[in-house]
Order: sequence, then C-alpha cells, then structure tokens
Amino acid sequence: MNFIYSNSETKFKLFSTLIRKQSISRSDLAQILNLTRASVSNIVSELKKKNLIIESDKISGGVGRKKILLEVNSDALYVIGIEFERKSFTAGIYNLSGKLLKHLKHKFYQIQSIEDILKDVENSVVSLLSWAQKKNINVSAIGIGIPGPVDPEEGVIYNVPYFLDNKKYGLKLEFEKRFGIPTFIEKDANAAALGEFWYGIGRNYNSFVYLLMVEGIGAGLILNQSIYRGINGLAGKVGKFLFLNENKKATPFEKYGGELSILNLICHYSHKSPFYSKILKERDIKISDFIDGVKRKDTISLKVLNEIEYYIALIISNIIYLLDPNLIIIGGDLINVKDDFSKDIEKLTKNIIKDHPMPEIKKSGIYNMSISLGGATRAFMEIISTLLK
Repeated sequence: MNFIYSNSETKFKLFSTLIRKQSISRSDLAQILNLTRASVSNIVSELKKKNLIIESDKISGGVGRKKILLEVNSDALYVIGIEFERKSFTAGIYNLSGKLLKHLKHKFYQIQSIEDILKDVENSVVSLLSWAQKKNINVSAIGIGIPGPVDPEEGVIYNVPYFLDNKKYGLKLEFEKRFGIPTFIEKDANAAALGEFWYGIGRNYNSFVYLLMVEGIGAGLILNQSIYRGINGLAGKVGKFLFLNENKKATPFEKYGGELSILNLICHYSHKSPFYSKILKERDIKISDFIDGVKRKDTISLKVLNEIEYYIALIISNIIYLLDPNLIIIGGDLINVKDDFSKDIEKLTKNIIKDHPMPEIKKSGIYNMSISLGGATRAFMEIISTLLK
C-alpha cells in the first residue's frame, strides 16, 4: 500500500532512514518506506528547504538512469551529548552526521554524588559552549545519558543506585534554567541503543537489543525502529532477571555479571593472586586492572572472566527467549577484556539454548562514545521532530 500523504511521523521516518543509510536516492527511499515517489519528493523538498538534507555530488551506479543521492546536511544542527557516570562523565559537541567535534572527559577517584558531578558537568558545558561560539557553531540542544531510573519525558532521575546520593533530581529543569537550551534525559542503555540505531552497527537493523555492561547490567531495546521503554520505564532491566542461586534464593543476574560483581569476586579471590595483592597494597582495584589481568593471563582474572561470561550468556539466552531479536550489541568497557569476548559469549549462549535460532552477537564499534552520542541522538530526534510538525 502506498501512502499519498506526508504527516510528521512519515517525514521523521524518512529522515531517520536517510541518516541511517548515509546516502540514498529518492526511488530507494520510496521502495524502503512503501511511499509513492510523489510523496517522497514532497518530503524531500521540505527537508531541503529546512536545510536538513542536501543532494550529494555522488551518483548511484547500476544500469539505466543515474540516481542523485541524498545526504544529511552535517552542519544543519549541533548538539551537546553527555555521558553521566558514577566515577566519570564525558561531554562533547556533535554535528548531525554524528561526528564528534569537541570532547571533554573527567574522571573521579571515588564515586561521587550526583550534585557534585553536576557542578563539573555544567562547567564542561560552559567550556563547550564557549568553544562553539568561537567557531560560530549554534548548539541547539543538550542530550544526557545517565543510569536509571529515568523519566525521559519530565527529565527526572529517581533513586539512581551506586551514587553517594540517590534522591530524585530534575536534570532537565536544572540544565534548561542554567543554559537556556532544550535538554533531554535518557537512561544510559537506551541512549546507547539510540546512538547505535542512527550512527553505529544498528543502522542496518530495524530491531535489536543493546546490552550495556557497566556497574550493573541494562539493555536498550529498539523495536520496529523505535526505542521501547515500557509502560513504567522498566523495559530493558535485564540485570534484574532472577535465578535461584546455590542457596535457592532468588538473585538478580547483575549481582554476578556486572562490573561491581567482577570487582567483588576479585577482592574475594585476591589473596590467591600476587597481581591483585600488590595493587591492593596501594589502592582499590579498578575494572581496567581486571582487563589488564586477563591480558597478563593472571589465573584469578581468567577464573573470574569464565564466571562472568557464563552469567552474561545466561542473560542473553533469556533475552533471546523473550524477544527473539536478530541482533544483540554488547557495549561497555568490559568488551575490551579480550579480542574474542563476543565470540566466547556467543559460543556459551549456543550451548545454553541448544538448537534454537541464534541472533547475531556483536561488539559495539562506538562503545566508548555510544552513551554520549546516544544522548546527542535523542536531542537530534526531539529537535527534528519539532521542526517537521
């Protein structure tokens, strides 16, 4: 069935398809979106008038009439994307093609309160806005990816675990009052999924799961080209999946599969490892020490890795049975623990689900920026949706 109208949803879907394909002809857009060529031409004309897209000097090949390709106008919009973590934050200015133009990162030695981190984040935003002004860049919005729970509409975070304070905090209102710029808040795993959807390996999939392994474990769900948050924003809390431990007590998977569980296991076994015993005499163990220990083939590091990989495979097996996705993207610093980490997880998952169909399991190619880029993506989506109404 062909649609002969161009409502805001159709316009946004066309723009989203164009940004994901990077360059595409009008006829290919019509075919992918099941629209008439006239409808596509009308929408394209509007997008060109709004300076959101341009005609490329590239011409698609093949037999017959040459096709003029359309591309996103990289300079049409700029936003600030922020990754807000418990021991660090990253902030950067992105253009509409997802290119990082300016980047600031700050690390803390210990877990901070949200309020304390916020002061440094706001100072970094001031620095980025000053840099943008010197470059004649107008920042249209700010997008923030932060551990949940998050109300993405109100821009409020609730009782976020592992920070020194876990009170309710209105981040959206705080940033908009301070900077006078539209600000959007997204749960970190959802932000990472959005970043992958527009700019990462998720560009070629209409549905996928992004599995984020940080202090805890969470997932961002892209279903039929849209982020799925659930009725109460609880969708994707796969680290809360329960299993019976050896004491027959219901236990969440993230107690055994997240970065904090890795550090707890290492501390438990550290007396058996000269590598970790030496570190503990000077400071606390960090996840980078674990990654280093695996590369050094430290016995305790390899033992912990085997345990963690098994629990991650169990989580992925549950995701497969629940959602049956065709792609699962794994993100977080933990993916650097070894080159074939995702292949190990895939092999373990196959052993668990036996003859059931397997999705592709891939490491994120933009894991080190997927949350800040995802925050930027959420901001781009909101601004563009408004422009196309």
